[in-house]
Amino acid sequence: MASLENQNFDVSGPVHLLNSLDCIGTYAPPWWERFHFRLNRVLVDDNDSSIFGAIYEFKDAHQYAPKYVIAFRGTIKRFQTLFQDMKLNFKFVYGHPAESPRFNKAYEAVLNTVDLAGAANVWLAGHSLGASIAMLAGRELAKSGSYLETYLFSPPFNSVPIENLIKNQTLKHVVRIWASLMKAGIATIMNRPSEDLEEDAFIMLSKWKSNMFVNPNDPICSEYIGYFQHRVNMDEIGLSSRAIGRESEPLHLLPTANLTVNNSLTESVKKAHKIHQWWQEPFEGSTQLYRFDTDYPHY
Repeated sequence: MASLENQNFDVSGPVHLLNSLDCIGTYAPPWWERFHFRLNRVLVDDNDSSIFGAIYEFKDAHQYAPKYVIAFRGTIKRFQTLFQDMKLNFKFVYGHPAESPRFNKAYEAVLNTVDLAGAANVWLAGHSLGASIAMLAGRELAKSGSYLETYLFSPPFNSVPIENLIKNQTLKHVVRIWASLMKAGIATIMNRPSEDLEEDAFIMLSKWKSNMFVNPNDPICSEYIGYFQHRVNMDEIGLSSRAIGRESEPLHLLPTANLTVNNSLTESVKKAHKIHQWWQEPFEGSTQLYRFDTDYPHY
C-alpha cells in the first residue's frame, strides 16, 4: 500500500525530489508534466553527487505563469547526502553560505536563468535548507532591483525559537522588546559607520515580497510568526524598526513577506516541518502580508 501511495502525487507529492538516484526515472515525470512543466536540467552537488535542485520549464505560454521554476530540496538524512547538507546548514547559521560550492552553483543557475528569460519569468521555490538557498538567491537579486517570485516552505530562522518555547503571549512580547532594545543600544554605542548603507539595502530589499509557509509547531521556522508580529507590535507602541534593527545582512531576515501559517493539527514536531503538509487535506491556514513601510518615519 505504501508503495502505491508513493506513486500517487495526490497522496505523496514529489517523492522523487527526495531520491537523488531516480529523480528523472519512471514515476517522476508525471508529477511535473501534470502541471505542464518539463525538466530542463538538474543541479548536482560536486562533492557528494546528490541532486539538490532542478530547473523546470513551463511548456505553455500564459501571462500569469513563469517560464521557469527553480526548486531546491531540503536536508536528506541519508549517508550519501547528510554531511554536505549539514555542512551547508551550518554555513547558513554562521552567515557564510557564499563559501559553499553548492550555493554558488545554485546562484549561478538562477542568474543564468534570469539572464535567459527575465526576472519576471523566473520563480524560486525551496523547502527547509532549499528555502535558505532560494531566499538568499532571491535576496541577492533583489538588491540589484530584480524581484523574483519566491516560495519558501519551512525556511529556517536562525535564532532561539521564542515562538515555540514560550507559550505566554505577554511574556513573549516582553522578551522580544527587551532583546530589540538591547540590540538597538549596542548598535548606538558602536555607532556603526555602515548604518546608512545597511538602511539603503534594507529599503531596496523591502520591495521584494517572498511567500513564506510556516507551521507554529515547527521550531525551525515558527519564529517567523513572532518576528513579523513583533514588528507590528513595536510600531503600535511607538517604537520603531530601528529598535529591531534594519540590517540587511542577517540571512534569515526579510522586511516584507506574505506569510502563510498552517493552523492544522500536526501529530509531531517532525511532521510540522515536512513538505507534504502543504498539500494534505484537510488544511486550515491563514495568510497575512507584512510590508515594511519605507514612508514611515522609523527613528
